[in-house]
Amino acid sequence: MSDLLTLFALSATSASSPSSKLPDINLEQASLPLLGSGTPFYQFYTDFLALYDAISFSHPIFASLLLPPLALTYPIDYHRILWADFVLMTGDSQNYQAQALKALESKVDSHFQTLIEKMGKQEKNIQTLIMKSDSQERNIQTLVRKSDSQEAELSYHHLLIEEQGKDMRKGFDDLERCVKELDTSILAKLGQ
Repeated sequence: MSDLLTLFALSATSASSPSSKLPDINLEQASLPLLGSGTPFYQFYTDFLALYDAISFSHPIFASLLLPPLALTYPIDYHRILWADFVLMTGDSQNYQAQALKALESKVDSHFQTLIEKMGKQEKNIQTLIMKSDSQERNIQTLVRKSDSQEAELSYHHLLIEEQGKDMRKGFDDLERCVKELDTSILAKLGQ
């Protein structure tokens, strides 16, 4: 019996399994096939609590069967009947409650450990991206320096070409003047 119940115990479920979410069912509707329409589930649960109080001898398996209707998704009436009407026997189920709390604590610790590991991996990824970004920034700065150097060299050559062009223009102008003077002097000599 305890092997069968361990499948439904808090320590058996994981945060990622579909069984970790409580189904959204009405206990009255769910119990119809077992109890029939003549016995409401609330009456069955009340009788079950009285039976536990009378003959269970605080057996942990019996106590574990009391807790599922106490889930927060079900009506508060189940809480009231256990904690108000059967307050003397609640000490009997404390062992199971302690086990459930310990299992829950273990799950929370495991979940936080997983989150810490994921955050560590993400931090390493971020550091790697920062290092790559720094490297790319250095490469860009090197390219900018090279570009600036090439631009300066290009400007220097442009100025040289411009100066040489001015010199050539002056040379052509001087050559043209000389040719005109030569033509004038040849025409003057021919005309004499």
